[in-house]
Amino acid sequence: MALAVPSSALCQDATAAVNPAQAILAIGQGRSAAARLESTWGPKVAAIAKRRAELDVARARLEWEKKRSPGFWPWTRAKNRRGRAAEARRIDVANRALIRNNDDYAADFEQDRLRALNELGPRMQAVIETYAREHGNLHIVQTSESNGPPGPAQNDITPEIVRAYDRTYPADPN
Repeated sequence: MALAVPSSALCQDATAAVNPAQAILAIGQGRSAAARLESTWGPKVAAIAKRRAELDVARARLEWEKKRSPGFWPWTRAKNRRGRAAEARRIDVANRALIRNNDDYAADFEQDRLRALNELGPRMQAVIETYAREHGNLHIVQTSESNGPPGPAQNDITPEIVRAYDRTYPADPN
């Protein structure tokens, strides 16, 4: 997201580009927040993936069961149509529950992620403004990975912003 567009009348040295999302992930507090999110949500994501794999195996087994014929011999143990339909309903109910849990976890994760960003964002903005004042940058253009820097001649100050932030707000020793 670009907050300021450099004017053509200004010299190029007065304009700088910074990627705030990359900077937040690079600062010490951002790394600890990311680790905290990973430790909180990693097991839940793994449980969802495990349950999804179990449902995929059950679906494959049901498809295999549909292709089997009951045969003449009693030990073949192929399921009849009712058994297959009941198994399909059980898989469908479990799949809907999995989707619901996944959506709930995704919403909760997004809330936690935004909470962490909202804690660090204003501080990052203050550091960017202070850096701009101290170094005489008239325009600081905030970029993201999706749209990239506004021009090839822009000087990227993201590493300097990270160093300035870490000096101003040292990471927690925890």
